[in-house]
Amino acid sequence: MRGSVFKTRTGYRFAIRVDVTPYEYVDRNGQRVTADQRQLKRAGFERSKDAKAALDHVNQLIALGADDDRLRRKIGDMVCAARYGRPLPSVDEVRRRLGAHRDPDARTYSVGEWLDVWLAQCEHLQPSTYGDHTTIVRLYLKPHLGDVMLDRLDDRHLGELFAWINARNDVVRQARDNGDPVPSNPLDDRKTIRQVGAAMQRKILKTLCVALNAAKKRRLIDYNPATEYKLPRVRSARAPRPRVWWSSDQVRRFLDATRDDRLHALWRVALLRGLRRGELLALRWSDVDLDHGMLFVRSGKTESSKRTVSLDAGTVAVLREHGLRQKKERLATVGAYQENNLVFAQEDGSPIPEHRITFGFQKLARRHGLPRMRFHDARHTAASIALESGIDIKIVSDQLGHSTTRLTHDLYSHVVRRLHDEAAETVAALVDGA
Repeated sequence: MRGSVFKTRTGYRFAIRVDVTPYEYVDRNGQRVTADQRQLKRAGFERSKDAKAALDHVNQLIALGADDDRLRRKIGDMVCAARYGRPLPSVDEVRRRLGAHRDPDARTYSVGEWLDVWLAQCEHLQPSTYGDHTTIVRLYLKPHLGDVMLDRLDDRHLGELFAWINARNDVVRQARDNGDPVPSNPLDDRKTIRQVGAAMQRKILKTLCVALNAAKKRRLIDYNPATEYKLPRVRSARAPRPRVWWSSDQVRRFLDATRDDRLHALWRVALLRGLRRGELLALRWSDVDLDHGMLFVRSGKTESSKRTVSLDAGTVAVLREHGLRQKKERLATVGAYQENNLVFAQEDGSPIPEHRITFGFQKLARRHGLPRMRFHDARHTAASIALESGIDIKIVSDQLGHSTTRLTHDLYSHVVRRLHDEAAETVAALVDGA
C-alpha cells in the first residue's frame, strides 16, 4: 500500500500521508514544471481503522490512472483537493467516468461555470436567441443554480428555482394589487418589473435543458434532470388580453410621429409587413436587397417561416436612410463598434435586447395617444390591414410565414367574416340593380 497512517501530535486522532504523482505547477520564474511527486496529508480520523480505509480509498483512485499520465494527474488533482474539505468521489463513480471516456475531474465544474462555457459556444446563434439565453442565465440560472456542482444537479434544485420565481411573482402581484412600488431585482435592468409567466418559465427550463444536454454530450454528466422535470402550475396573472390592432389611420399617425425616431425603420417594417420581433432583431444587411425591394427572413424556426418579403418603395427609402445613419454611428464609435452586420442594432452594433423593443414601442404609442397594444400586435395589424385592402389570403399567409392559409383564416376570422359580408352585399347590389 502506498502511503502511511500515523498519529497526530495530540495523539488522539489519526492521519494519512500519501504521495500522489505526477503534478504540474508554476515555479518562481513563471515556468510550468512537472514534478515527480507531491504529498497529500489528511487528518481528523478518530480510529486507525478509518484512516486505513481512507488511505485504501485514495490508493484505489490513484490506481485507476494506470500508466496514463494525464489521467493520473487529473485524479491526483481530485485527491489533493480533498484537503480543503471536499469529499472524495467514489471509486465506482470515477471508474464509470473513465470507462465512458469522461473527464474524471468533471466535478470541478459548477453549473455556473458550465453555463459560461456553454454560452461561449452559443455565439453563432441568432442574436435574439443568444440574447434570450444570456438573459435567462444571468437572471435566473446562475443566481440560483450557479454554485451547485454540475453532476449533483437534480429535481430538488430545479424545484427551488421555480418556487423562488413563483414566490417572486406573488410579491409583484401583491404590490400591484395594493398600489405599492414593486421591489426591484438588482440583476434585472428593466424599468417595468413583470411577473414570470408560464411561457417564460418554459423558456427558462428549455434553456437549462439545452445547456445540460451539451454537458451530457461532452460526457460531463450521465443524466439531465431538466428533461423530465414538470413545471409547477402557474397562477394566471390576469385574464387573457383580447387581441388588439390599429387601423390604417392609426398606423399612419404613429409612423408620422416617429419619423425621427432611431428605430423608425423597424416600426415601419413591423406594422406594414408583419415580421416577428425575433425576425427583425436577427435581420442582417446580407438578408436585404434594397435594389429589388426584398428582404429574406432566414431566422425562422420552421420552413414556412423562412420566406421572402416584398418591400414597398417607401419602406425601401426608409431602410436606405436607416443604413446611412448606422454608418455614421459606426464612424462615431471607431474601435468599439461590434461588426454584427445587423440591420437593427444598438449604437455600438450590439444586438438590441427584446424587452427594449417591446417597452419602447408601447412608450411611443402612449406618448402619441394611440391605443396600447403589444409589439406582437403590430403583426396582427399588418395582416388585418392587408386583408381589409382586398389582398388575397394566400398572399397574406405567405407574407406572415404561416404554414397554411387555414391558420391565417382562423387567426383573422374577424376580418375575413367582414369581407365575406361585404362580398355578399356587393353581389346582391349587382343583382338587385340589374
